[in-house]
Amino acid sequence: MLKRLQKIVVKNYISILQRLNELQASVAFLQETHIGINDVSHLKDIDGWEPYFSVHHPRSKGVAILIKNESPFEHLKHDIEPTGSYIVLIFKLYGKCFTLVNVYNHAKEHKVLQCLSEYLRQTARGVLIVAGNFNTVLNTDLDRQYPTGHAEPLRPYLNLVS
Repeated sequence: MLKRLQKIVVKNYISILQRLNELQASVAFLQETHIGINDVSHLKDIDGWEPYFSVHHPRSKGVAILIKNESPFEHLKHDIEPTGSYIVLIFKLYGKCFTLVNVYNHAKEHKVLQCLSEYLRQTARGVLIVAGNFNTVLNTDLDRQYPTGHAEPLRPYLNLVS
């Protein structure tokens, strides 16, 4: 069973990488990677990409940011939230500073966005780009039903950095 599951995971990553190459992507944000401590090799040595990812549990959470190796990328810092909910990557590209954030806000967690917001107020530099699966309401007028996500609106966290 484990070998079969590993083959499925590898096949999924191969198809994702093929699609990224077709799109000529330079940066990719992946959520729900489900990378546990024994699965690190799936993301560690991706040909043509520099991966940054969280390691938590193979059955839940996990995020990754992939940067194409061809980019003139200068890594400055990265931080990973201990439960695999987000990763923050600070780097320079063509001499300009960027902060990339990838979030998986699990429906059962209620403090991830608040903690991330506080962290980014102190840490973010340059252009801030936040991507992910927020599992929350962006607009209460449009998102009237939220059976699997958070009922509280995301609006308070949209002003992440002042």
